[in-house]
Amino acid sequence: MTARDRVFQQHRPLILSLAYRMLGSWTDAEDAAQEVWLRWRSTQDTIASPRAYLSTIAARVCLDLIKSAYRRREKYPGPWLPEPVADPVPDPLERTEQISYAFLVLLETLTPAERAVFVLREAFDAGYPEIARLLDLSEANCRQILKRARDRLAAGRARFAPDTARCTTLMQAFFQASAEGDTAAIERMLHEDAVFTGDGGGKAPAAMRPVMGPERIAKLMAGLGRLAPADLRVKWITVNGGAPAMVAWSGGAVITLGLCEFEGDRIRRVFFIRNPDKLERFRAIFDASSDS
Repeated sequence: MTARDRVFQQHRPLILSLAYRMLGSWTDAEDAAQEVWLRWRSTQDTIASPRAYLSTIAARVCLDLIKSAYRRREKYPGPWLPEPVADPVPDPLERTEQISYAFLVLLETLTPAERAVFVLREAFDAGYPEIARLLDLSEANCRQILKRARDRLAAGRARFAPDTARCTTLMQAFFQASAEGDTAAIERMLHEDAVFTGDGGGKAPAAMRPVMGPERIAKLMAGLGRLAPADLRVKWITVNGGAPAMVAWSGGAVITLGLCEFEGDRIRRVFFIRNPDKLERFRAIFDASSDS
């Protein structure tokens, strides 16, 4: 491995961290890191600050990718959800609240420019002159964009959520009630403004639009419980910096990853990721010797 290779590998976690926040997909983040690597290899310049140089390249690569990604999501079959990442998530920035799953979902409500400005400023502490150069905007415009992004994100955040242990207990009770078809118990666990969102990507059965309200969600969850395959196996893991997640296996493949967002002790958002492209990384937790 050359000295240049070692420098890139040292900074690769930082590049992935930026790209994952920008793109909401670990697969796309790895593609971005590969593009940064190719550009890094091709330069013959002496770089005084590799971290700053590589971060700038990564930001430019992600700016190109995020625009095309948003266009693809407009044509996506049904809702698009971010790709979850099993813990431990390599995050040299140590700002795990900004890679929490619920927060990544919120980032999807921003425009590409808002998302870029927010990530560069809040996660990477980039200065307004640098952000303005990257986005070809004025500094004043970047400040306005950041304010809009902050306001929008603040409006969508849960005001209070229990700790991880409590979340896990509540989620396990929720999925147990779903398996038993206990719609009354399911409704009691749901916030009055609860929303269920499923992502099948056109490759697995999933709700084609969000399901809103405790009664409708309870009926859906009970129905899914009745349709559960006989060989279903379930594991509990944490993703994206500590969020409990249910991973379901059937027929030799991971078929669902379920997460919840809480408002107090009530579930406000239910996320079901069923697109197999976003689940393949979780296959390793189901080996031949693991217990069901």
